[in-house]
Amino acid sequence: MQQFVRRGEDRAISGYPPWLASLLWTRGVTTPEAAAAFLSPSLDDLHDPMLLSGMEAAKSLILDVAGASGRAVVYGDYDVDGLCASVMVSETLRSLGIKTIVYIPDRHSEGYGLNMEAVRALAPQADLMVTVDCGITSVDEVKAAKALGMRVIVTDHHTPPDALPPADAVVNPLLGGYPFPHLCGAGVAWKLCQALKGAGHAGKYLDLAALATIADMVPLTGENRVLAAHGLKALAQTGRPGLKALMAVVGMEPGAPVSGDRVAFGLAPRLNAGGRVDTARDALRLLETDNPHEARDLAERLNALNSERRCQQDALLREAERLLDEEDLLHRRVIVLKGQGWNSGIVGLVAGKLAEAYAYPAVVLAEEGDLCVGSARSVDGIDLYRALESCAEVLVRFGGHRQAAGLTLKTADVPAFSRLFDEAVRQQAGDGPLTGRVYYDDVIGLDDVTVPMAEQLERLAPFGVGNPAPQFLAEQVDVRSARAVGEGRHLKMRVAAGESERDAIFFGEGSLAEALPPEIRMVFQPQVNAFRGEVTAQCVVRAVGAGRLAFRADAEGEALALLQDLKACASYRTAGGLSERSMDEPAPPAPQGVLLLCRAHDTAQRLHEAYPALHKQTARLRDRKAHSAVLYRAPLQHVSGPYTTVVFCDGVLHEAELALAAGLFPGARVCARLQTAALQALHAGICLTTDELRAAYVAIRSQPGGLFSLGWGWAKALAAAWVLEELRLIQLTDDDPYTARLMDLRKCDPLESRLFRLLNR
Repeated sequence: MQQFVRRGEDRAISGYPPWLASLLWTRGVTTPEAAAAFLSPSLDDLHDPMLLSGMEAAKSLILDVAGASGRAVVYGDYDVDGLCASVMVSETLRSLGIKTIVYIPDRHSEGYGLNMEAVRALAPQADLMVTVDCGITSVDEVKAAKALGMRVIVTDHHTPPDALPPADAVVNPLLGGYPFPHLCGAGVAWKLCQALKGAGHAGKYLDLAALATIADMVPLTGENRVLAAHGLKALAQTGRPGLKALMAVVGMEPGAPVSGDRVAFGLAPRLNAGGRVDTARDALRLLETDNPHEARDLAERLNALNSERRCQQDALLREAERLLDEEDLLHRRVIVLKGQGWNSGIVGLVAGKLAEAYAYPAVVLAEEGDLCVGSARSVDGIDLYRALESCAEVLVRFGGHRQAAGLTLKTADVPAFSRLFDEAVRQQAGDGPLTGRVYYDDVIGLDDVTVPMAEQLERLAPFGVGNPAPQFLAEQVDVRSARAVGEGRHLKMRVAAGESERDAIFFGEGSLAEALPPEIRMVFQPQVNAFRGEVTAQCVVRAVGAGRLAFRADAEGEALALLQDLKACASYRTAGGLSERSMDEPAPPAPQGVLLLCRAHDTAQRLHEAYPALHKQTARLRDRKAHSAVLYRAPLQHVSGPYTTVVFCDGVLHEAELALAAGLFPGARVCARLQTAALQALHAGICLTTDELRAAYVAIRSQPGGLFSLGWGWAKALAAAWVLEELRLIQLTDDDPYTARLMDLRKCDPLESRLFRLLNR
């Protein structure tokens, strides 16, 4: 269930076409001067690093240590942001003559940030400790480091607590009114390098700055946009053997332009894989090495670890989905799951997948004895850090920001945390349902989707958080053809509106090929497609919804769905069920919990027009949140979800159908309208007389596939085959009525078949 939401409204900027002006306004760009800066990012637009609170003290302290030929340790983090920041700062300190080591904690044995054991072990080796991408909440650890004789500089970008650590300098863009508060950890580190040795020296690290900025999913606006845009160009020409080797592993051509997507989905996951599955040492070494042979070996190892990471992630996600079957997502607003043996380096990725799939803030915890260590991911409109602050009484520690966080708590406190977390999210979102939102920038026609337009949109790149790839809504789009491609994973469509037709691709949604409405609303990104020398504009689809014609009429499918329900009733022995009958249309449903089951096309289409905001589905429905839905030609056993009301909108043929629904949806109110003429016609098409059943048996005995000779539709042929199988006269293969195997002939009465009796009531 998704809502399509426009990001902004029609706007104007002098000198820019309306469509581009509106796109710029939604990205915070409202003047011609700001538009020029946004479309042509310049390093001259970066702020003076000395404006960062604590930078003066940090610079002075580092230069003092350099003058005294001191020693330093750079204490980083195991993700791309922390690794890139560690390399920048350590190399810069060494260039100042400071003997420097880098310490990256082990995610699995030490967790995120500073820890006491590491601080004690490092103290004899360093006079100065510089944290990067961590440390802002490490009050006790910084205090211990100072007591052990180290001076401490904390550089971080995460949300500061009320009480800052007692470091000699704390550099964080969220402190002191810095003009751009959204730098990542490596962005702060880049600023430190610039403050220490100037813009020319910092320019050597633009490739790492872009890599970290895109990987850490900070807003790609302001300074981040400048760093990312120039850093991607630097990355294409990087001299680092490790980055060259890693780009080769993911199939990137040397010197070719590097997009934000290639960083986010190609390079970053492999650099992160070491810390998630093993340790981050190989990733750190890859970024540091100047040996091409070592770089190639390390890149291949990280690529293998990334494959292992994907396998572990898929397995953990399947386990999490299984556990969700036991969760009440209808009445809750959060997902909190824990498991023994789960990899703490993978749980954040799984939390992100769950948050995306269910539009609920998700927390996934790895249970490690008395403690649970995990990660949280948020959804649109929910400040995750503020929600976790409300749960602080049951948390050992936590840190992060609005969209993502890490946390540790006692295993015994997980139920209490789950309750408090749900309450905190409700305080922000209210009691209404949390539904996924798909944002678009404007409504356009397919005739607007051209190669020049798609090329102009690339002026807004690099895309990411805060500067999403432009997406548009097309209304009243006819689906001319749809098929699954890529081993069934993706959906390839030919769509039309008015006189215009375009190719469209919907990645990861191949299963929709047989269930698309004949007319859709489509959110998509225009993109240039070059294939076999032909350059065209295509639509990369992000979401589809039902248009005015929400359902494709399918009389045979309707009959088959009804037959499948009757067969289930024939083996369902519980009697009764709630029976409420009415001539009236169902009352306007609540947003969640109501299933409007339609066996006839006209009924489903009428309800779509009456309740356009409801979810629309054909053939099957699985929804753990039970969004209220109009469901067409689906057997009840193809439906799952905690629905509280089930309405047979075409009526029922037999009380057993009500009992079947009551059994499949325990505690639900089950009701039915009076029989419609459409339901009666469906019934007439599949009911069997004794003579017809005899003819079916004779046809099967006469030749393989003999049922074809009767000219019946699939549903009626299958009904006959199922009855004959229930009478033990034939045996079916995969429910195919045309490949039946004869059994020993015996005299029997068709009324011995419960399905036959139901079909003929």
